[in-house]
Amino acid sequence: MVNISSEANTFLTQTQIAVISTVDSDNRPHSVPIWYQWDGSSALMFTGAKTLKWKNLSVNPYASLCVDFREPPYRSVVVHGKIRRVEKSIHEFVKNMAHRYYGPAEGTEFAALYPDNKKGVVVFRLVPDKIIEELDV
Repeated sequence: MVNISSEANTFLTQTQIAVISTVDSDNRPHSVPIWYQWDGSSALMFTGAKTLKWKNLSVNPYASLCVDFREPPYRSVVVHGKIRRVEKSIHEFVKNMAHRYYGPAEGTEFAALYPDNKKGVVVFRLVPDKIIEELDV
């Protein structure tokens, strides 16, 4: 397990949109915004199985996740590591994330689009092997 400061751990638990970066089969980078949940040691996310990010991760299961605050004082934590698919209740996971990002009413409505039997949705975890902290800029 990679060491992480308490400041970075606190920063990652805040509700922010992250940017995940993957690499395609031609070694071209692909970066897109994504919701995430930091559990104190890894980042959990979900995506469609047909998205370019999941296709890239299926071939090369490594990614970086950049979480940043884009107003002064600028701050960021970049988590690099291996991706592992996670088997868990899609609906509960999406509902918890949607409540965090949208609030209870809109989050519950959004999560209704993701029942447990929904096909083509992948929950995955980024397990850090390197963390870069830029918190005192």
